[in-house]
Amino acid sequence: MRCMLSERVSNQPQLDCYANVVRAYEKGGASCERNLNCVVAADMALLPEAQEYRRRYLEAPKSAADQELAETVLKSFTRDAYLHSILP
Repeated sequence: MRCMLSERVSNQPQLDCYANVVRAYEKGGASCERNLNCVVAADMALLPEAQEYRRRYLEAPKSAADQELAETVLKSFTRDAYLHSILP
């Protein structure tokens, strides 16, 4: 949320901020492709591996509610649309 707020206030992409979020998840032992927040951060950072994280996350088994959320957020993900949906 901090990265998104900073981006909305400055009108400048905060790619490093989002990349730091991904690194923090990974440093903490989280597998990015198993964590929706990490997948979104990778997408927001425009990391080369983001598309693979997204694919693996969507293919992984999860509850029906989690699958619906994942598809809503990730299927047609764009940075601007997501940012403006969270912080209009």
